[in-house]
Amino acid sequence: MDGPALPAGETPVAVLSGGERRRVALCRLLLTEPDILLLERAHQPPGCRIGSPGWSGHLQQYKGTVIAVTHDRYFLDNVAEWILELDRGFGIPWRGNYSSWLEQEERSPGPRGERRVETPAHSGA
Repeated sequence: MDGPALPAGETPVAVLSGGERRRVALCRLLLTEPDILLLERAHQPPGCRIGSPGWSGHLQQYKGTVIAVTHDRYFLDNVAEWILELDRGFGIPWRGNYSSWLEQEERSPGPRGERRVETPAHSGA
């Protein structure tokens, strides 16, 4: 897997740093192929940025559902197929990547939370 920098396979866990231990734990989890993978930005170990090319490639091919809480524009542009914008108690779904969401935001009149975003799921397309 081309992803985070991992220590050599024979390295004893006792000598690993906290970040290395979290990277190893994440890789072990991915090997179990869970149905849902929740990635939250604040808990990403150093060297495990989900938007990095190695991780993005892996996540694009991931067979399960990936829910990512992130502001990583590279990830949102290159991996995300759906974006759920959460704003003032409203969840506004958008089918597409960050660039298409941004274009839609710029065209939409009115403040967020006061308008209905037309998506293929809502427009019947």
